[in-house]
Amino acid sequence: MQAHSQQINDTFSGLAGKLESKNTTILGDSFEFGSLFNGFKGTMLSVHQAHEALASGQLDLYIWIATRKVVDICVKKKLALAQDELVSRAMDQLILELAVAFKGFVDGPHIAIVDPRNHADMDALVENAQRLSKMIKEQGMTDQICFTIPATEAGIYAAQKLEKQGIQVNLCMVTSLMHAAACTEAGASTISIPVGLLLDQYERKRSIPSVTSSAHPGIQSIQIILAYFRLNKIRTRVIGTSLRNLSEVGLLSEFDAVCITPEQSERLRWSPVSVDALDRQDHPAVLRAQQAKYPTDLLGLDTGFSSWFSPASRKFASNVLQPVLQDSKRQMDDIEDRLRDELIWQLDLATLPMKALERKYDKKKRELTQNIAARDTDYR
Repeated sequence: MQAHSQQINDTFSGLAGKLESKNTTILGDSFEFGSLFNGFKGTMLSVHQAHEALASGQLDLYIWIATRKVVDICVKKKLALAQDELVSRAMDQLILELAVAFKGFVDGPHIAIVDPRNHADMDALVENAQRLSKMIKEQGMTDQICFTIPATEAGIYAAQKLEKQGIQVNLCMVTSLMHAAACTEAGASTISIPVGLLLDQYERKRSIPSVTSSAHPGIQSIQIILAYFRLNKIRTRVIGTSLRNLSEVGLLSEFDAVCITPEQSERLRWSPVSVDALDRQDHPAVLRAQQAKYPTDLLGLDTGFSSWFSPASRKFASNVLQPVLQDSKRQMDDIEDRLRDELIWQLDLATLPMKALERKYDKKKRELTQNIAARDTDYR
């Protein structure tokens, strides 16, 4: 009888078949909606992805729809709302419109975003998710919708409140075993681990080459998390995001789901990459997971977030989280600015007499022309 091999060899063709045999869900990460028919079982929206769609013009239609609906309601009900409140409503409506669009192409789970600019404000995160959940329920999409919240201290406690209310949360940017354990304590439906970002950080920290193998300390760290969840039969599902290549997908095939690009999905079908199973008791990741405490009581500690990690792990988490949170703020600000511009235009169309509208935008056109001329003069 042949010895058990950690590489699963079965009758399924390609890496996609091997993942299917392990019941790994493939989530789509693209605004190219036509490509989502290519084997995806669910979708996931990220701020980075939405910002790219803004730059390419793919978000314009959804911004127009969202602002038009908000303006129509305000005009119909004669609501006199401050501009910031209107923009906030338009942002919520935009996230709803995108959820509807994604669900229209892939009838599976969709992971929507909660504004990550509130990552340090538990109450704001909770209120945002509650509003979005109510709007989505009113659309009849009660199942398979989850809301992404950054796994900061405020985000983890927000998830704890929301899950008790039946609102499913995906805590993102999880960086270590103790970080994942804290998210589990909060009752998060899912957590997501940014594989590529973690591996990049390990490579910078230890000056090691960017070569994907089972010996990579970042791969080993993530495998321990996956083994810990499997060993303790934890209900929280674990999603892999930011995967740099298919070798990482194979080595981390114990993820409950992986979020990949359409290009990666196409290659997945024929890739000969093998998968690394964690069903051997002598697997290094399993041995390490067995040594970790379960259940934990991290959320009960009075000292809070900082005490959940060793100093080295805390620094590592900060090095991963902070740049992403800063980028997310900049990207959300850009999306909000575009929403605000469209909202002002829609309000003017709905409320200003035609002559007043012409005067206002003739003035704007002249100002823009003058600014361009002044810039060209400075350039020369």
